[in-house]
Amino acid sequence: MRRDLGRHIYGYLVCAAFALFLFSPILWTLSTSLKQPTEMFQWPPVIVGEPSAQHYTAIIADKDFSSALINSIVVSCSTIILTMALSIPAAFGISHLQKTAMRRLLTLVLALRAAPAMIYIIPYFLFFRQVHLVDTKIALIIVNTMFAVPLAIWYLS
Repeated sequence: MRRDLGRHIYGYLVCAAFALFLFSPILWTLSTSLKQPTEMFQWPPVIVGEPSAQHYTAIIADKDFSSALINSIVVSCSTIILTMALSIPAAFGISHLQKTAMRRLLTLVLALRAAPAMIYIIPYFLFFRQVHLVDTKIALIIVNTMFAVPLAIWYLS
């Protein structure tokens, strides 16, 4: 009984140490965002300093931040909706194929996703220039959706 308890405690300690290791960059970033500007670049580094929210107030006070945030929300939500609208029916159809056909089609879908993004840039630009969509949110939504759909189909199948 005591041996099982020791194994459980050891397992929890290992998991906690691993979680701390995984979350350490996030914790360090949060800690840095709350430091005074003079404390950010001190050597040796200041782990816990005088907390300050001046960086957050500067971002919120910036007039361009709200428009950039709204643009990001519109593009990401639109991409998610469009990706799911295209991927769910495709994955449903693929999942009803025979196993060999399903594996081949999913391999093809994943191979399309594995191609480097750089090979698509010129064709996308030429197409968007032709239809007058260069530097628009719609073009960004289309490009993001084109890259997300194959992976979503693969995950959903």
